[in-house]
Amino acid sequence: MRMLASVSDAVATDLGIAEIEKSALMSLVFVGFLIGNFSGGIAADAFGRGSPVLWSYAGMLVFSIGSAIATNLSLRGNLLEGIQKD
Repeated sequence: MRMLASVSDAVATDLGIAEIEKSALMSLVFVGFLIGNFSGGIAADAFGRGSPVLWSYAGMLVFSIGSAIATNLSLRGNLLEGIQKD
C-alpha cells in the first residue's frame, strides 16, 4: 500500500493529472484486485491452481507493458492490470 501511494505521486506528475484523477486511478487498482481475486478463485476451483496462475502472470506482463508505455490516463488500463494481480 505504501509503495502504491509513493508511485501514484510520480505517475500523477508524469501524466499531469489532478488529485481526483489520481484517487480514481488508485481506486481502479483495488477494484481490479477485487475482480481478479474473485474470478481467480472461481478459475482455480474449476481448473486447479496451475493454469490460472500462469494465465495471470501472462496477463500481468501484457497489461504492465501497456501501462508502462501509456501516455495518458485513459490508456493506463489499471483495472485490467489489477485484475491480473491475483
